[in-house]
Amino acid sequence: MSLGGTILTITFVFALYITIRSIYRLFLSPVAQIPGPKLAAVSRLYELYFDLAQGGRLPWKIQELHDEYGPIVRIGPNEVHVADPQYAAHHFNTRANKYGPHRNRFGFPEATSETAEADLHKHRAHALAPAFSRKAVVDLEPLIKAQVSKVCQRLSELRHTQRSKGESSVIDLRKLFLCMTTDTLTTFGFGFSFDLLDDPDLAAPWRQALDDALRNVQMMKHFPILWELLRRPAVSDWLVRAKPGLAVTIDFQNRNKQIAWETVSRYSLGENNEEKITLAGHESKGKTSSETTVPKTVFEQLLSSDLPEKEKSYDRLWQEASSLMGAGTETVANMLSYTFVQLLSNPTSLSKLREELESRILDPSPASLPSWTELEQFPYLSAVICEGLRMSTSVVHRMLRVLPAETEVCGYVLPKGTVVGMSIPILHHDATVWPDPYKWMPERFLGPEGKGKKDIYSFSKGPRACTGIYFAYAQLYLTLAAVVRQFRLELYETTIRAVEPYYDGVVALTRHDSKGARVVVL
Repeated sequence: MSLGGTILTITFVFALYITIRSIYRLFLSPVAQIPGPKLAAVSRLYELYFDLAQGGRLPWKIQELHDEYGPIVRIGPNEVHVADPQYAAHHFNTRANKYGPHRNRFGFPEATSETAEADLHKHRAHALAPAFSRKAVVDLEPLIKAQVSKVCQRLSELRHTQRSKGESSVIDLRKLFLCMTTDTLTTFGFGFSFDLLDDPDLAAPWRQALDDALRNVQMMKHFPILWELLRRPAVSDWLVRAKPGLAVTIDFQNRNKQIAWETVSRYSLGENNEEKITLAGHESKGKTSSETTVPKTVFEQLLSSDLPEKEKSYDRLWQEASSLMGAGTETVANMLSYTFVQLLSNPTSLSKLREELESRILDPSPASLPSWTELEQFPYLSAVICEGLRMSTSVVHRMLRVLPAETEVCGYVLPKGTVVGMSIPILHHDATVWPDPYKWMPERFLGPEGKGKKDIYSFSKGPRACTGIYFAYAQLYLTLAAVVRQFRLELYETTIRAVEPYYDGVVALTRHDSKGARVVVL
């Protein structure tokens, strides 16, 4: 057969295969009866278009599809998405595998957060749990308060400049809070702080690297082979020249590898038995009576856990470090900055919060701040935090589960192995659960009915709930209370548009033209 004939034959066979596969997916697939766009039923190209060509707008397109088709919609050849809040309890509380092909989207598939297999995830999460238990976070509170105090110091310096020189000193709260959460996480996680809050420019290169890495997530999700290529110097150099933004993704991963290597090395040398972390976020040998220390680092607790030795290898631990750096910093910073913009845009709500804080906290200095557990008893502060979590929805990517057994969903029987997704933004803006869902209204969480709300999914729920939920809550309560009690802030050329979720980087990303949560200190 001639070369031309061979090419023609291959083309014909390929076209026939695509045709037969498309017919099967459209009419014969076990999920063929689920309504949705035909292109999505036939191919993943539908998802790829909104993830890449539209820069990560699929979560908002899914909402449009539900508006058109109803509470269940097919968005992939073997994937359906559900918007029924009545199904959420089953979805999140059933022990099921995550969707495997997405596990390498960040480049650390062996991290606990990305582990697809339910049983393996259970063991890994169990090893992490003691470090992030409620008791452990209570013990960690002095460290968190020390970082909150640094935030207040930065704001005090701006206030002094404003009052002494009459100059408006603008600061982006998101940048400030991201530095705070990173310093807190690195100190507790690895035993040393990045000290980003001490940087006059609030670590601009670091923040930009993290943001750019998140904006690359969708591309890496669809083309995970890029991770393997990026680890080969000759190929990675070419890829970086073709797409310079990949350089920061490589740098971010290399930084986390270095952190893991240093931490494992210290532990192997036995230094962990002597090192204590002081409130300043630095290590010191020994301990004096005047020092206050925090518990063992997260890595020390992992390395001393009963996990098999292969689970404590350097190759897995740098992936765990990467996961902690991403999940433990960005989400809390986003929620705090979003909440402050909402409060400053709603004077009545801000006045109610300030009145509550002033009546219960007589001394505004950070040193006099009540404990996290005491702040939890402040009704309006708790309501503001709940409403901030509901509306900011830091994780916007759909939460995927692979059905472990045949399941009835919204009147349809779905076979075992079907991929089912639910999205936190859709659940948090469902009008049947949240009347007037796009309105800032902390009052919805007050009173007997409001206090009983169990429909906040910001940290997920069930077996795969966020391990660091108490760590996050402690930072939210302490930071919000300290800043609102001590300072008068005013938005600077900023609206809610600057901080509202707009792109899917798994976590919420803002518009490209956003200049952040900019404020001045009065």
